[in-house]
Amino acid sequence: MIELIIVIAIIAIISAIIAPNFNQTTAKAKVKADIASIREINRQIALYAAESGSYPAGNESIKHDGTTSNSSGGLSTLKAKNYLDHLPVPQTQGLTFSYDATTGRAFIGKDGTPSQHVIDAINGLSSEEREFINSTDFSIPHS
Repeated sequence: MIELIIVIAIIAIISAIIAPNFNQTTAKAKVKADIASIREINRQIALYAAESGSYPAGNESIKHDGTTSNSSGGLSTLKAKNYLDHLPVPQTQGLTFSYDATTGRAFIGKDGTPSQHVIDAINGLSSEEREFINSTDFSIPHS
């Protein structure tokens, strides 16, 4: 019986060590996926502008839960015209993909504040997530 208690204690200790690392790795993967999505959106905006002579009309935001604002234009135009096969949804809780029709640029922001830039978007994240984001190249090509 004592051996069983010792084994359970060892498993509990190992689990306590592994769980935080797994959560941090998962958060990093979600942020990387969001960065890849926003880069692809910007590539498709550039392609749309090159072919049509203008940026998609209408500002739009897509929240983590998949809801959109102003879905009659902006990113929905890219989907409707087959530049995007689906509207990407941010994987990181609390972040929003936003599109500004005046600049023709998509960016990552916070829920409810689509005009905020990437640095403002990380304020609600943990210190580990912020450290990871600060060490990540956020340059998004706009050609």
